[in-house]
Parts: sequence; structure tokens; C-alpha cells
Amino acid sequence: MARNAYIRISAWQLMILFCLLYIILVFLVYRHIERFNSSRAKMGQVFKPRVDNGGSIQFYAKECPKIYIPDRLSPYTSQKDVLSLKGGMCPTQKLPPDPIIQVEQLWSSVSVKYPQYVYTTRGWIQVIDVPNYNPKPLQVFIVPHSHQDPGWLQTFEGYYYSYTRKTLNNIVYYLSKNPTWKFIWSETAFLEKWFNEPGSQTQELKRLLSNGQLEIVTGGWVMADEAVTHFAGMLDQLVEGHLWLKQNLEITPNASWSVDPFGHSPTMTYLLKQAGMNNMVIQRVHFGMKRHLALRQQLEFLWRQTWDSEAKTDILCHMMPFLLYAIHYSCGPDPHVCCQFDFHKSQCLSGSKSVPVIPVSDDNIRKLAWSLWEQFQKKAHLYHSNVLLVPHGDDFRYSSQKEWQEQFGNMQKLMDYINKNSDMNVQVQFGTISDFFNALRKDMSKSKVSFPSLSGDFLPYNDRDDQYWTGFYSNRPLYKHMARVLQAKLRIAEILFTMTMIRSKLSATFRDQNSTAALVSARRALALFQHHDAITGTSRKYVMKDYGRKLLSAVKEVNILLAKMNLHWMLDEKVHLKPKSLTERLSSVSMGDEWSSEDNYPHPKISHSDGIWHVIVTNPHTIPWGSPVTIRTSTPSYVKSKNGTVIPSQCSPVFGPGMLLLQGVYDITFLADIPPLSMRTYQIVESSKKAEFATITIFGKMLSTKDFVSEFQAVKSTKPVIEIENELVKATFSSCTGLLQSVLRHTDQAVYQTEIKMMTYGTGSWSNPFRDSSGSYIFMPRGPAQDSETFYPSIVVIHGPVASTVWAKLPGVRHSATLYHTDGPIGAGIHIENLVDLTSDKWNNRELVMRLETNVYPPESDWCVDLNGYQMHRKKWRSKFLIQGNYHPMTSMVYIEDENLSRVTLITSHSHGASTQSPGWLEVILDRRLIQDDWRGLHEGVKDNVVSPSKFILLIEKGQGPVRPKGPSCQPSVLAHLLEAHLNNPQQVSLVADSLWGYKELKDTVGLIHRHESWPCLYSLLNLRYLGTGQQQTSKINQEEERSALMIVRRTAFDCSYPEIHTKCGMHRILHFSTLGSPSNIEIKSAMETSITGMKILRKMDHLTAELDDMEIKTFKVTLAAAA
Repeated sequence: MARNAYIRISAWQLMILFCLLYIILVFLVYRHIERFNSSRAKMGQVFKPRVDNGGSIQFYAKECPKIYIPDRLSPYTSQKDVLSLKGGMCPTQKLPPDPIIQVEQLWSSVSVKYPQYVYTTRGWIQVIDVPNYNPKPLQVFIVPHSHQDPGWLQTFEGYYYSYTRKTLNNIVYYLSKNPTWKFIWSETAFLEKWFNEPGSQTQELKRLLSNGQLEIVTGGWVMADEAVTHFAGMLDQLVEGHLWLKQNLEITPNASWSVDPFGHSPTMTYLLKQAGMNNMVIQRVHFGMKRHLALRQQLEFLWRQTWDSEAKTDILCHMMPFLLYAIHYSCGPDPHVCCQFDFHKSQCLSGSKSVPVIPVSDDNIRKLAWSLWEQFQKKAHLYHSNVLLVPHGDDFRYSSQKEWQEQFGNMQKLMDYINKNSDMNVQVQFGTISDFFNALRKDMSKSKVSFPSLSGDFLPYNDRDDQYWTGFYSNRPLYKHMARVLQAKLRIAEILFTMTMIRSKLSATFRDQNSTAALVSARRALALFQHHDAITGTSRKYVMKDYGRKLLSAVKEVNILLAKMNLHWMLDEKVHLKPKSLTERLSSVSMGDEWSSEDNYPHPKISHSDGIWHVIVTNPHTIPWGSPVTIRTSTPSYVKSKNGTVIPSQCSPVFGPGMLLLQGVYDITFLADIPPLSMRTYQIVESSKKAEFATITIFGKMLSTKDFVSEFQAVKSTKPVIEIENELVKATFSSCTGLLQSVLRHTDQAVYQTEIKMMTYGTGSWSNPFRDSSGSYIFMPRGPAQDSETFYPSIVVIHGPVASTVWAKLPGVRHSATLYHTDGPIGAGIHIENLVDLTSDKWNNRELVMRLETNVYPPESDWCVDLNGYQMHRKKWRSKFLIQGNYHPMTSMVYIEDENLSRVTLITSHSHGASTQSPGWLEVILDRRLIQDDWRGLHEGVKDNVVSPSKFILLIEKGQGPVRPKGPSCQPSVLAHLLEAHLNNPQQVSLVADSLWGYKELKDTVGLIHRHESWPCLYSLLNLRYLGTGQQQTSKINQEEERSALMIVRRTAFDCSYPEIHTKCGMHRILHFSTLGSPSNIEIKSAMETSITGMKILRKMDHLTAELDDMEIKTFKVTLAAAA
């Protein structure tokens, strides 16, 4: 008994001892970990286990100390009077009626599941199955077509001489011989080249167009991309195409065919509708959305703008149901059946089996005809009507006579058989897109079935599983930037050129120099780049370089024209120059930027002259605008006005791409305040004594105070916090990251977290080696973005009377953030510039991201992103789309806002992919470098990276109500709109060397609009496009045409809950045409409202005034003359 008791006591004691030892051990381990973490924390590291981009496991990561941010935003208490919109200045906006289908809402119920463990030869699966159908009488239109990319695997010229010229010759030859055969054509760029070649049968082409055998669809210069294009570029290429078709073929397209752009935007829909089209066909839409609409017979609908309150923008849209526009995806849902009707291919595939393609004969015609009939019935089951569209073509088809004979000959036999067989009850014919829509409307009217209305966009595109086509949003950013620069320069050149040709004293010089041809060449280079494989960056490397060379050539042509026009307009009429002297003067002027090659970003041109340079600054906006101007000089300088008044300026150092200091050059920055659509002359005077040098503060070891001239008073610092501020905001930065942390608004003393981080996405999968990786088209991240983990980088802080800037050298990017010292609109934003360099192989399969983390939390994780810079749609983050599917194209701006009307807006200078991956976040992909193809036909990755600039403006606003009800459409504030216009249409600068000039020869200011007659902020002048040839005309009609132009005007819708504008801004609804040109004695004599491309006259205007509705774009054909 005693022994047993002794053992029981010993067991309890042992248990207690074990527990005590365990507690002590845990305590010691905890203390050890705590001390270890504490020591790591002193080194700036925290316990953060993860797999890095290289695949290694990391337990500790560095982390910078947090800059203090209040938990809540400060209450609104106005501390400063600012220029704001007054009550009643904003128009009352009507809420649009709910359409039957609202795309963004519909996504909540759309399945994005893709068949798994089903493998096909091509790798793609037809997700729309039609197991059952009820036969019905059908009218089928077979529409032959040939999709002609003006650049992709070959250049524009390469494709033309390999395929396109032969195809167009065959169209004329075979359609002329066969009156029942028909064809459609889309790309005007190719048509223009063929039309101007000697020997082309142009008259026969016109006959085929007039009798309806051939139809030009859409009629744009190219089949434009709809994701990353700006609406002004989309419209310009449409106008260029339509004008050429009208002038040379006397036609105006009335139907649109857009089958290859990677997703579809309602912005293009609006432009087509305003151009006079009522019918359109689209193809590339997310497979889940197609499947959802097909099962409900909603693939034909009236596409309406989300902001349209009166259903005036409806356009009938036919969505093709299957994967592609190729023949084997056109006749019905079974590709292995449809491919048998591509009679130019030797075989087609059914799973892993090969199905022979054989010509139609008496032996097989019955079998083939019934097989085709069944596909027609299955496809028709997806639509309400009895009229069926069946395209018959593919990329660069019908270029050989053999294919014409095989395709049309065999299809004709099948059509004849089906048409004669009463049991089939189907009538088949060759037709055009207009033939189809005419029959469709007639059938739907007869059956008294109406089309559903739909609003929203079809972006992003997805053709397979989780492979979203969101990668191309950020491809080849330098070319995207170059296109936007050309677009801005071309716009102001068009306006000035039109006015120049009206002034008899100036027009002769430009007629002699054939400047109209240079303008047309630049228009067409920009139009060509809107192509869906050009601006998207999804062409072969050498093809992209060819596009770049064309863009660069256009920029140089427009720069020469702009510089000469600026000089002509600024010449004092009292100074009479001989032709030789005038030629010498013209040779002395140049634009302030230079672009050395298509692979180099633009630099300010260095003025090497010792003494004085004249600078002509052009304000391209229709309101007065104050904007920073930077002139690069070889000597310290200061700025004077025409009358000798010293203009506040600052002299700053210049940094190269790696943030190395460039010796012997200086940036002279000043604020130019210029009346609307006007030019003003300034003097840059060389003087080290009078130059206002900025002060320099250096962080890090890369630069030394000795690198800077003594006048900059450079000092070293190790402070943890960096601050810069102006009259409106204070920005706080961390010296640990060199990046923005918070923003204080002086107007209400509210502090906002605005932490910028540089992140990277990797691609591929460690757990699944068969998973596809990112490529030129698709974005397939490995997981969440990871910090670039740069600590205490080289930072330079510049403080000056005009601007304060924080520069930081980070991995892959030179980053800067600037505040301008003004209480105007420019001072309200933080101006961010990134110079991205992913040229090294160490960036392989990585994508560089700039993320903004804020404490502005949208209540429903929604955000607003623009579509083509024309309108904004509200988007929701959806987990089923994964990271990649929640990216959208950002062409001009995005914003988030919370319930308290705090709003964070990010404005961009060119297109990027953008997303919000967590509440309060915004992120954009700056550039991407990918080593593999993504199986979409390009057969190469994206490794031709070059150093690329990107510019942003970060705007923090506080609303004051009334709160607008939330809908699918969003509106920017007036201030955001003004800053977007500034970023995308910057002031243009011309430099004039003083060696040939006396300052008295130049005027102080020349304007096209009086300051007191500024246009309302509601309106913007998109273009004033000259319609003349630039040559002397003898007939009265031609003389009037030489004085004509298309004036394209836009009215923007604003969110007036955010009233701060920091400038005087008229908001009256009436636009008076007489204000344009009046300061320079040019007047608009007459005007006619036309369709948006100027093709159709809608009405003659009795009064030279107009009132547009919100979001409306209108075109007026105006006749101008010099005032008597």
C-alpha cells in the first residue's frame, strides 16, 4: 500500500516538474525570440516568412519605421479661402433609367468556371454547348471577310506586299465576275495604299461599292484597340478614315465590324453612333459573359451609355458567340464540324483526331449540307431572331485566286442545295453586314420582339480559364507615352495651322512648304498606332520598332511645323523682313524637347547660347492657364517677360536616368501664366549672379555635396522625415524609402495616409510547373505583389521658389515627387514622375508596380476607372477574378472615395494597367519584362525594354455635398478634369536663339481667345481640323473649302460635390463660336452641325452658338475668314 502511494505521489510530482520545465523552456525560447526579433528590429527587420521572387524562403524582411498617420481624418474646418464652384453653377444631372442588362451588376451572377481536365489539340475549349435545339426557319447570311492587321508578325508594309495587295486585287476581280458574291473590308489604311498604286482598278472598286457587293465596315484608318487608346486618338483615326473614304470613294460607312480588339469599350460605341452608325458587330468578350448571355438569348442588344438618361445613344450590337472569328468558330458551336467548311485548309482537328477537308461533290453534298444545317440551327438557338450571321474568313485570307475559287465555289454548291431543299426551310446567301442588320431589324419588327438594352463595358477580356488579357495594358510604355505626346502636339498644331491658313500674310509661306502634307503624314502615323496590335504593344519586336520610327518621324515633322507657326504668329507686323532674313529666322527656332531615337525618351533641348534665348510658350487650353515651364541651359539663367519684368524662376541641377548628376547643365523652371489658346514670349537670360538657385539636401552615399556647385548650398542629412509644402498641401516622405507617406491639406487641415510603395509581381508557379506564365497579352502573377525592399536609398531634396522636389533612386526606377509653389490648380496636386529601367535580365519575368496605400476606404470596395479618357465606370473588386482579372485599363485617371467624401484621384499621362487589390489601395503597373510567349500567336516574350517615363498627378480632395447617388457611371471633379487636361495637353515651348534676333521683332502675347472670353470649363476644343489642301484654288467652291475646318467640341460631366477648383472657371452652358479667333482678327462666318466625323450635315446653324448636353461630343463644319 505504501509503495503504491509513493508511486502515485511521484507521478504527480513528475507531471508538475515536467509542466514547470515546459513553462520555463517556453519562456526562455520566447525571450530568445523576442531578443532576436528586437535585434532584427534594430536593423529594420521584422518576422515575415514568405517565398521571394527567386523562390527562396525568407523568414525576416526589412521594414521601415512608420511615419505617424492619425487614425482618423481631421474634421472639416476650413482654414483658407479657395476659389470654388458656387451654388447653382453646376448643371442638374438626370439619373439614367436602369437598362435591362447592366454589365457590372451582372458580373455578380456570371460564372467564370472553365472546364478542367479537358484537353484539346489547340488548348482552348468551346464553353458554349447547344445539346438541344428546336429547328426554325432561317435566313442565313454568309459574310466573307479577311482580317488584315496593319502590323503584327510583319510590318504594315510587309503585310501589304505579302497579302493585302493580292487580296484587294482579288476582291475586284472575283466580285466583278460573280454578281452574287459579296465581301466586307475594314482597314482604310491598306485601302488608301492600294488605291494610290498605279494600275489599281479604282473605278471598278467604286462600282462594287455602289451596287452593294462590297461594303466598307467601320471605315476607321485601322480597327482600333478599345482598351488603352485615348478617345481623341480613337476619334482622329475614325475621322481620317471617313474623310478619305468620302473624298476618294464617295461613301460613308453605316455599320461597324470590330472582331479582334481585346475587349470592347462603350466609348467606341458612342463614337460610332455619333458618326451615324446604328449597327455593330463585336467578338472578343469574356467567355463567362458570352456564355451567360447566350443561355438567355441576349447576344443581340441595344448598347447604351451608362450616363444616357434619354436612350439617345442606343446602337444595335451583335455579339458573336464563340471563341474567335475564324471559320471553324463561325458556323456553329462545334469547331470540328465548322472547320470542314474552310475549303482552303487541308485538314481540321476533332480532339486529337484529324478530319480531312474535302471539296463538295455529288457524293458528299447531302451529308455536308445537313451537317452545316445543324450547325446553323444550333447557333440560331442562341438568338431570338430567325436571321443568322455566319462570317467566313480569318487573318489574311482570300489572298490567292485558288482560295477564292475553293471557298466561294464550294460554299455556293452547299447554299444552292440547302436553298432548294424544302425540308431544311433555310435560305442562305452571301451578304454584307448591312444586309444582315437590315434583315434582322425587319424580322424583329415582324415578330414584335424588342432587343434588350445593355450598359457597361466588356473589359477585361478572357478567352480561357484564369488567363485574363490584362498584361498588354502596360506593355512597351515608351511607345504609349510617345503616342500621347504626338497626340497633344498634333492637336495644337491642327488648331494653329487652321488659323494660319486663314491669315493671308502667313498662309503663303506654309503653302510653299507643303505643310499640309506633313500634317496629313503625322495624322496617319498616329492613326496607324491606334491599331489593336500597335498601341497594345503586342506585335513582334522589330514591328514595334517600326511603329516607333513612324511615331518619331511624325513627332519631328509636327515639331518643325509648330516651331515655325509659333514664330510666324509672334512676329511683329511692323518688322518687315526680306525672304532671306525670314529664312534665317525660321532656322533659328525649334521646339523645347528633342527625341534622338524611337528607343529614347524625350529630353529638354539644351540651349547652349551664351546670352539670351527667347522662349515662346503656347497655352493649348481654352481657359487661362498657369503652368510650370522648364528650359534646360548650359549656364545658370533667370527669366524676364517682354517688358523686362523679372519672372520668379529657379535654377536646379539635372539628373540622368541612374540619378547621376549631369555636369554643366541646369534646369530653369518658371510658372507661365498665359491667356486661353495664346502664345507668350519670355526671355531666358544667362547670369550666374541673378539666377535663383535651389537648395539641395542629400540623403544616402551615392552623391556628395562636392558634386554640386557651391550656389546650390548642398548639405547632407539623416533625418527620418522629409517634408515639402506649398500654399495648398504639405507632403511627408520617409528617408528610409524615399517615397511619399502622407499629405496634409492646408485648406481643411486634414491629414491623409498616401503611402507609395514600389512592388513587383512574379509569374509562373512553383507548385504547378504546367501553369502558364505572363506574356505579351496575359497577366498571370504568381501571387500578391512583393515589396522591392530598398532601404535608405539615395535621395535628393530640392527646395526652390517655384518648386520643391524629392528625388529617389530605387531598384528599376528613378522616382520624383514635386509640389509647385502656386495656389492655382497646379499647386493642388503632387506631381509624380518615374523613369523606369527594366533593361537588365535581373528583371526577367517581373512586373514593376507603383502602389498607393491610403486611409480612404470605399464602403463597398469599389473604385472608379476611366474608359479611354472619355468616361468613368464604377468597378468592384471580385475575388473570383483573382489578381489579374481585377486589373483594368487606366487611360487618364482612377479614384477611390469614402462615405465622408474624401477622394483620392490618380491621374496619368498615358495608359497603364490599374487595380485596387485591397480597400484604400490603388496600384498601376509601370513596365513588365517577360521571357516567354503566352500562346496567343506572337511566339516571343517582351524583352525589348527601354528606359521609359511615366507621369502622374496625385490629387486629394474633400467633398462638401450634396452627395450624388452611386451608379455605374462616375464623374471626376472639375479640378481633376483640369489637371488631366494639363497632363495630357501640356504647354508647348519653342526656343529662339538670340544671335539673329532683336527682341523688338517678337510680340509679347498673341491669342486666339480673349482672356475675358474664355470658354466655360464645361467645354473643351478637341480639334480644329483643316479641311483644305493647302493649295491655291480658283473655283469659288474650292476656295470656300480652303477656309473650312471641322471644329470638334466636347462637354464634360463633373461631380460638383467637390467644389474646389483654385481658378476662375466659367460654367455657363452656352458656347459662343465668335470667341474663337477674335483677338487675331479671324472670325467664324458660318457653321453647320455634322456627324462626329464630319460626313453628314445635320443642320445649318442660324446662330453661331451651341449648347451641348453632358458628355456630348459634337462636330461643326465651320467656314473662317479674316475679319474686315
